[in-house]
Amino acid sequence: APVQRSQRNVAPQAFFKYFPNMDQQFDDELLTDFSKRFFGYGSYQAPVWLVGMEEGMDGGGSGVFFNEIKGRLDAWRERGKQELEDLVGYHHAIGKADLFTEDAKIQRTWRQLISLLLGYEGRASVTSEAVRSYQRNRLGRTTVAESSLLELFPRPSPGIKDWYYQFHSRLEPLGSRGAYLDSLGKFRIKHLRERIEKHRPKLVVFYGTTYRGYWGKIAGHKFERGGVTDAETH
Repeated sequence: APVQRSQRNVAPQAFFKYFPNMDQQFDDELLTDFSKRFFGYGSYQAPVWLVGMEEGMDGGGSGVFFNEIKGRLDAWRERGKQELEDLVGYHHAIGKADLFTEDAKIQRTWRQLISLLLGYEGRASVTSEAVRSYQRNRLGRTTVAESSLLELFPRPSPGIKDWYYQFHSRLEPLGSRGAYLDSLGKFRIKHLRERIEKHRPKLVVFYGTTYRGYWGKIAGHKFERGGVTDAETH
């Protein structure tokens, strides 16, 4: 039977690019569980929480995307479906141990976050070796409650303009990024607010200006360029 391309609102070139892999489907029950229960890395006992919009990942097309996400889901299930994972242990489980070797490449986003953390500790200057050491040993560890690396939305993507889940899941909210954000936004915001109120970290850093409106709802303040202004608590 012909595929109803219009039902997914997929551009023709994108459709033909990803069509060969549409027979690869996620375990939607596991994917739903992951979306509701996984919030990132580290410990809620950490004094500093870093909150981003979602994890990034390499591109490479639908097949590469499917294999990486499936690997992440399987590892999360096998490791006990933890709300917060150990950054190093989890990345070893999904085949990305090279981020934590002695001569590891410093991950681009983590570099900025780690520099902030080291500055918060009082470092006057931050070297690449200091950043690499923090990435290897201290960032997002469950065994070292120093920093938590949290995500507002749970599903990794190569970029905010990319949305490949629709080709590998039958879940209606995954038909588009907009539907996905709408389906999880209120729940995830509420959960993070409750965790902040319960654990009272010394510092919560939200990064990524695209989602400034979400950060305001979590914090109960309206974030604008240059500072924070009072606003009605959401």
